[in-house]
Amino acid sequence: MADRIVLGPIRGRPGYRQKHGRFNSTTGKFSEGLWKRVLSPNSRVHWRERSLVHSYDVDQVLWAARALKGILPKTPFQKATVDIELIVTTGGRRDADNFMTTCKGALDGLVRALIIKDDDMDTIGTPSIRIIVDKNRGYCYRITIEETTDATVPSNSPSIGP
Repeated sequence: MADRIVLGPIRGRPGYRQKHGRFNSTTGKFSEGLWKRVLSPNSRVHWRERSLVHSYDVDQVLWAARALKGILPKTPFQKATVDIELIVTTGGRRDADNFMTTCKGALDGLVRALIIKDDDMDTIGTPSIRIIVDKNRGYCYRITIEETTDATVPSNSPSIGP
């Protein structure tokens, strides 16, 4: 039987930074800050801001893994499948190609938490990323890691050679 670990829900949006809200003096209320996508191939941000968002995502996964102290494996999974569920509040248009770089900090957090050996194609293949629209929950994400054997991990790398 394969081992299965579920981390989350982890609050926030991986790869995003929330700008500070502003105080509206006419209404006397604070506006919620806007979300800015930082970890995307299309974003043009300073390297330091990109690094801060990436390390924040890694830390979020590390803290979620530490909460499951007794459930974590003694040694990292050698082969695993990773499923990431992004829970969003709006059902707008989204580009599926950007989600891999957006979730890169979460995958690096799994390696730093010693849950998986590495986040390369040989170890986890291509992670499946699913979008769930739920207006009541707010932005969060859940990561499911399942240990597999060599026979059950599909080869996602292109074949090279004869």
